[in-house]
Amino acid sequence: MLIPSQTTVHDELSEANLKTVLVCGASGAGKSKFINTATGSNLVVGHGIDSETDQVIDKEIPLLKYGDNYVQLVDTPGFQDTRDGDEVPVFKNITEWLAARYAVNLRIVGFIYLRSIQEPKVLRAETRLMQMFKDLCGEDCLDRVLLVTNRWQQDSDEEEERREQDIITDIRRFGSTGNRHVQVRRLQNKYLPQEAQQIAGLFAMLDPVTLQVQREIVDNGVAFNETTAGVHIEADLRVRIEEMAGIIDQVVGAKRKWGPSSKIDIVKDRIEPRNKYIPDLHP
Repeated sequence: MLIPSQTTVHDELSEANLKTVLVCGASGAGKSKFINTATGSNLVVGHGIDSETDQVIDKEIPLLKYGDNYVQLVDTPGFQDTRDGDEVPVFKNITEWLAARYAVNLRIVGFIYLRSIQEPKVLRAETRLMQMFKDLCGEDCLDRVLLVTNRWQQDSDEEEERREQDIITDIRRFGSTGNRHVQVRRLQNKYLPQEAQQIAGLFAMLDPVTLQVQREIVDNGVAFNETTAGVHIEADLRVRIEEMAGIIDQVVGAKRKWGPSSKIDIVKDRIEPRNKYIPDLHP
């Protein structure tokens, strides 16, 4: 097994031996903590559902050296980020970063997707997220997504084991094609730098890949809203807007019958952020 060391950029660093990995997940999943633990960096760590990261961060994070290769961990904004109210700006940030890298012949080798084992079940938002991963990567690169379930107790119980199987089953339903599927690993609630480095090291010997979204935007000149991912995101947003519009109609009817209620304002507050991201999908 290769033993990593934290390092700064040296003369021997090249496109061939730089292995870039994006660390993704929901807000509060532990992305920044994972990178800090593995590399000794000092990224701000959030402790709630609000993400401390609103842009892709690839600077001032020490590289991990495995033999002749360097692994670069990149922090990303949290999906379901309450700062923006929806996943569109988060996903656009990541997509634009990937396209910019690919345009100058810098590719990535994969993704680490962090997910707490303490979450009771796979939520609808997570199934959307895995669909986005599939749209991002394309069917040829799904095996470059590593699902890491974290926050395991030292002595795992049957409930955690059951949750893991539910997560794997649901995520692989979206992220599998033939013999290519999302890989899975575990991390304890309190893990050591060596454990995080071992996970990062799984990417150290991999060759770079070209993602579907990079080919679509850079090679084919497709606008974000016309990519496979953009089409799915817009369709999903429209479905959710229609669902909430139906709720508003029900609340309005109840308001006429029973008098003033603040609930309609609450529902409007939920639907308006989603409405504004429909034009945001278009250039």
